[in-house]
Amino acid sequence: MSEEGVTPVEKPFELFELVTAVLLGLAAIGAALAGLQSGQWGGRQMEAFAQANSITTHASKSYSEAVSDMNSDYAVIGQAKRLILEGIDATNETDKRRSFKLASYYLTQQLDETAYDALKLPKEKERAQAAHTAGTPATTPAAATPPATATTTTAATETATEEKQAEPAAAETAAPATSEVDTEEEVEAEMAAPLEEKALIKVLGSELHDDDSYETAMFAEGNKLFADADKKFEEGRKANNNGDEFELAGLYYTIALFFAGLGLVFKTKMRWGFAGAGIIVLLISTGYLITRTWAS
Repeated sequence: MSEEGVTPVEKPFELFELVTAVLLGLAAIGAALAGLQSGQWGGRQMEAFAQANSITTHASKSYSEAVSDMNSDYAVIGQAKRLILEGIDATNETDKRRSFKLASYYLTQQLDETAYDALKLPKEKERAQAAHTAGTPATTPAAATPPATATTTTAATETATEEKQAEPAAAETAAPATSEVDTEEEVEAEMAAPLEEKALIKVLGSELHDDDSYETAMFAEGNKLFADADKKFEEGRKANNNGDEFELAGLYYTIALFFAGLGLVFKTKMRWGFAGAGIIVLLISTGYLITRTWAS
């Protein structure tokens, strides 16, 4: 018997297929979003860790420089104290002034500013003001002089002529100057506003480690950089944790896909049980996803 002319019967609408399709689509979108967020947090983690390493390198460099500066300061102070003691024990005023001047140079030109403050020495402006005040000659009114006469004028002229003629002979017999500065340190000491003897002697009883202010100030930059590095490392650790949480959300969505796929295999009412399990896992995964900290 021929089957020509028989109209094919369309299958009725399947609610299960619609539910399963929507379940599969939503689970796939959720897994994709979770993967995207996990990747973004992974990038932030790597960036934070790289910055932490860079800052740590700078902090180590700052610490090394601070240790070097501290060693230099201790050596300079030791040299200055030796010169101060030599000045105190000097047998003549010239040697005493020279030792004190060199000690003043070491304490004012070769120390780190932090060490200078730790020794509680007078500021440079105060030293310059004191030196200027000490070097200014006192002004006194000029004594009244009697009016010049012709006789005194002639005598003065003759005296000046004799002194002028005697200058070459004096220049030939003069001894070479002995006040010439021998070292660069002495030149700097001559140029610097020297410390007073009282301040120099006070240095003998002072040490940089008398309190923690000197060491704290020297390591301040390094400690700040290490603190910044710790903050960056903590940011990287949090980014890693956030990325792990989104990866877990992706795993949940994968489980929802698994149940939806099992539902398509079965042709009995059992398929609704798998679909229902997939829907429950999808809702749990979505709630977990939206409560995470998103990168953007």
